Amino acid sequence: MTVELPVVFRGGRPLTLALEFDVQRVLTDIDFTKDGTSTHSRAGDELAARLKTNIEHAFRLRSINYDVYQTPTYTSKPAPLPQGTHALTPAMTQRFPKVQLPADNLLTQEGVALGRQLFQDTRLSVNGTQSCASCHDQTHAFADVRRFSLGAQQQTGKRNAMPLFNLAWQQAFFWDGRAATLREQVLMPIQDIHEMNETLPNVITKLSADSKCVNAFSQAFGSKEVTSERIAKALEQFLLTLVSQESRFDRAARKVAELTESEKRGLQLFVTEFDPKRGLRGADCFHCHGGTLFTSQPFANNGIALADDDLGRMAVTHNAADRGKFKTPSLRNVARTAPYMHDGRFNTLEEVVAHYSSGVSRTATLDPNLAKHPESGIQLTAQEKTDLVAFLKTLTDESFTDAAATTAAR
Repeated sequence: MTVELPVVFRGGRPLTLALEFDVQRVLTDIDFTKDGTSTHSRAGDELAARLKTNIEHAFRLRSINYDVYQTPTYTSKPAPLPQGTHALTPAMTQRFPKVQLPADNLLTQEGVALGRQLFQDTRLSVNGTQSCASCHDQTHAFADVRRFSLGAQQQTGKRNAMPLFNLAWQQAFFWDGRAATLREQVLMPIQDIHEMNETLPNVITKLSADSKCVNAFSQAFGSKEVTSERIAKALEQFLLTLVSQESRFDRAARKVAELTESEKRGLQLFVTEFDPKRGLRGADCFHCHGGTLFTSQPFANNGIALADDDLGRMAVTHNAADRGKFKTPSLRNVARTAPYMHDGRFNTLEEVVAHYSSGVSRTATLDPNLAKHPESGIQLTAQEKTDLVAFLKTLTDESFTDAAATTAAR
């Protein structure tokens, strides 16, 4: 049988319709002891007709969600929500890998709101001049347009501030991976002498003196106590909702947008191996930036000339094999996150492409996917470089970088 259910929705893009089926409604006014049974619909089968009518009224629309979203899993059995809070489910597309969220810090509307508030709070810095948002601008995918960010006291940082999105899928944080979890990472800039240069006890004292802030902590965690753990948890909740998944490339993948011919050629270069002996003319990008997250390995030496005082991942692991290796960033929103590399040495995508085409420096820890190329590089043509840059620009998620946009939730 066919059941029709009226639904009002916006067309032109994939969506998820969540339906409910009420089995009890199917059996309304049915008494098998009196009415008998029915196994096949046939002319004159009164019970089958009554069941059909009941079934037609047993479906309900629960929700409409645009795109097709996954249901998050957790690292262990989830803890109960703090009293008085309301669960928030982030909108994470099924096109992304399955996500695991922290079981001891479930996302809530109140926790995310507090985290957003703290992200923009200058009281986290020593002199009340700098917030997290000072170096992580949403219009630039929560990155910094400066090569090196300036601290609260105008200290010059050592590395380019990384963009903040799709953090739920990351396994380590900072360019050298020195923070194993997002909750650990968020407290480090507050205490870093090159950044906010404040102590956590001072931050707690300042926030605790603000009745509105204390009330926000109470709403998020069920009591008024302000602690460094709660600050970290609130920031973690907010940052986990920063999901970027709606670029023109994504819409093209769902057949609701079209790439230009140049962009299509750039995509082909991006996903094709450079192997002239087999007639493959590619740019080899996918080895390090593959998959729907556009990052497929944690750390790599990508052949940029290394500074003697910046060992990269080796400074954390003390393993010589990690010298010059840095976190492989996602290429989503890459057109908005200039300057590029851990030290912001490249100002444009054209410079980045030129580096991989013929500027790779060979060292002992150079990534094997680059080391296999000829000494002269892959020597992309001018047209290939143009096409590759054109494709990279399709990865911009304008709905995410719009300063008026809200966090992704459903």
